[in-house]
Amino acid sequence: MAWDDVKVNGTTSEDAGDWNTLITTVKAALAGANLNPAGYGWYIYPYGTSYAAVNKETSHIDFTSTCFGTVVNTCITSCPGNTPSIELGAYSYTISAQGINMGQKSLNIIGVTPCASLTNYGTRITCISNFPGFFITGGTIGASFEHPVIANIHFDGNDSTYPAGAIHLINVSHAMIQNVFIDDFFCNTARAFWFYGEHGQSCYYNTFQNYCIRRTAYGLDFDGIVNANWIYGGHITNSRVPSGSTTWAGFYFHGCGSNHVVDVDIEDMTATAEIGVWITSGNGWHEFRGLRCEDNYRDIVMGADGDGANHFFGGSTYSTVSGYLPIVDNGAVKSIVIGRAGMENDKCGTATMASSGSAVTVTHGLYTTPAYVFVSPSSSDMVNLWVTSITATQFVIKSALDAESSRTIYWRAVK
Repeated sequence: MAWDDVKVNGTTSEDAGDWNTLITTVKAALAGANLNPAGYGWYIYPYGTSYAAVNKETSHIDFTSTCFGTVVNTCITSCPGNTPSIELGAYSYTISAQGINMGQKSLNIIGVTPCASLTNYGTRITCISNFPGFFITGGTIGASFEHPVIANIHFDGNDSTYPAGAIHLINVSHAMIQNVFIDDFFCNTARAFWFYGEHGQSCYYNTFQNYCIRRTAYGLDFDGIVNANWIYGGHITNSRVPSGSTTWAGFYFHGCGSNHVVDVDIEDMTATAEIGVWITSGNGWHEFRGLRCEDNYRDIVMGADGDGANHFFGGSTYSTVSGYLPIVDNGAVKSIVIGRAGMENDKCGTATMASSGSAVTVTHGLYTTPAYVFVSPSSSDMVNLWVTSITATQFVIKSALDAESSRTIYWRAVK
């Protein structure tokens, strides 16, 4: 998907010039990224009923196991350097005993075929039904490391209620994750991708690009000391709320710093528990550009005690789901919406007070409960008008006297 280069004006975390300079810098870094860096490494492929790790330097089989995760972990711990490189073929690999743990080494694990398309899985890693862990875990509590690369892989949760997710990065920085397809993780706490920073360490400057996430409890979870991560060019779709789950979220930000999300589609999250973007308490500002939402129950929900300014630019919303609301803003401090189709902050119109009537209900069309409602009569015989019963969808205009005949009332509702 294309990067959104649209320049913007207004109150943002960067002005238009700064934003485009930043885009140019990040693009250059991505273009120069080496997805198969030099380092001690192996090529892993199916070998009978097992998997074999062939040493790239000696061409000898160094390790075998029936569990793909076990083979990779053996390669990581046996690597004499800090950058073990694993190359995979266009095969299906199964994790049956243990997930992959990078430890303190900057693992590079690369599939040979891009798999961002739903019709082309490329390299597939599948979890069997009784395995409870993550496919790939990076980092150690209280320590940090940099520059792992994960690319061109389909992670399949196998419709199981056990796997906890696909990729989990703890205290990792400058990671490159791209061309990944993650689906079918039905555990009610499963995260397709989890950024996690704690114990005084940060998870920052990571890039997650060109991805598809489907049927997983949480798409991307940002938790703890997580800052300045770039997420762009993705698709989150066709969710399924697992048994026992109360809320599903495509993006889930809680207790973290400030991050960028660019050019993302979120769609078909139709159940009453499903949220496209969920921002809770203790967050910094998050910036969304080109967020496109379609047929979701809730596109964006922002918590009452969030302390950052959340910016949304150049996106679109559309839904036919019953009870749909594009934004639920529970009083989040300085949350702003600019330039999003279907998310106006100011609406106006007319209402008609029927003859002999003293009240009329108005549907205002804002995405949330307005902070102010102004009314004005169209004739001098209408006096003592006031507004009551203000909700996220409507309000009631009342008059102290019954109208002698049908009268028009002008109104304006402001968020």
